[in-house]
Amino acid sequence: MENNIKKLRIENGMSQSQLADKLGVTRAAVSQWENGTFYPRMGMIQKMAGVFHVKVSDVIGQNEPDGSLSYDEEQLIEAYRQLNAKGRARLLEDAKTMIVSGLYAPAKNNQDIA
Repeated sequence: MENNIKKLRIENGMSQSQLADKLGVTRAAVSQWENGTFYPRMGMIQKMAGVFHVKVSDVIGQNEPDGSLSYDEEQLIEAYRQLNAKGRARLLEDAKTMIVSGLYAPAKNNQDIA
């Protein structure tokens, strides 16, 4: 995601300070997003998409066929960002375990498997 934010900012001819002003945050916050130290919350990602006139998926680098995230995907991203590093690691490990164990099969064509 951080590469996308920087790329979009540069493509739009903005400095970090200019983007920060448009988003109502500090230049340091933009810098931290761009270097991956911190990640913006979903609301800020949506605001960035508006500033850049792109889809949310273009900001976060999601490659969905129609370029959009479902409500559930947005909620998962928001929940993930609210976790500390230990919580994030556990969530990712649990998801991998569920997939590997066959407990939940991966979705096909973005459709739930019955």
